[in-house]
Amino acid sequence: MLAPSHQSDAPSAAMLNHKIELAQWGAFFDNISRHIGEEPAYSTARVFVVRPGDIEGEEEEAWERLLGLTWEPNEDTITVALDGLDHRIENPRVIWSDEPVGGAVRRIIIISADEGRDEIVFRPLEDMETMRK
Repeated sequence: MLAPSHQSDAPSAAMLNHKIELAQWGAFFDNISRHIGEEPAYSTARVFVVRPGDIEGEEEEAWERLLGLTWEPNEDTITVALDGLDHRIENPRVIWSDEPVGGAVRRIIIISADEGRDEIVFRPLEDMETMRK
């Protein structure tokens, strides 16, 4: 889980090292969404949320099939579409990701204007099936 931080524009202790510039947000999320059916790493996702004042993060969503990610600049929101539900992130300000492994990003941290953090973790469906056994 993410630890709260007073530095809202820096990655958490997990040290994600790739900052996505605002001008690239739409293309970044479109690229992930476009590869959902082709890239096994984007089969499932889970969202963790840390808001200012939280002692530790909370799991917002269980592992669910990933349907897409969108940036809506007019609404100033990012939506993580999961099977059966949508997770909306309002007023995002900074996005960090890990470097792609085998062509796929594994984690994204989105920092909101209120210094809240939403961490999105991606896993292949095969990994989830192995974990359930």
